[in-house]
Amino acid sequence: MRDIARDPAARIALIGETEHDAREVMVEGISGLLAAHRHDEKPEWIPSCRQIEWKNGAVAQVFSAEDPESLRGPKFTAVWCDELAKWRRADEAAPINAGRSPRESLDNYATFTGFKS
Repeated sequence: MRDIARDPAARIALIGETEHDAREVMVEGISGLLAAHRHDEKPEWIPSCRQIEWKNGAVAQVFSAEDPESLRGPKFTAVWCDELAKWRRADEAAPINAGRSPRESLDNYATFTGFKS
């Protein structure tokens, strides 16, 4: 993200399972954006706006996967999604989630020895 934030026009979305998770890990955590910068390059964290601002004008904003509608509208240069696999599942009834890939039998790829069925 540091490289992306060198662009003054950069707009970055930081998306965690919750806003609290995003802030704790992606902003304030040991590998978060505040820790990843030298002191003289460190961006400013503005909690009331849920955003980080770099001196050159680049901005990162914190979002929660719990509120996907909040992502509608803004345009982003980059997105950091933290621990995507632990987010709650999307609406299973939504048409986009209806597609399924054909699966071949496990026996076509694996051989089990030493096990009795």
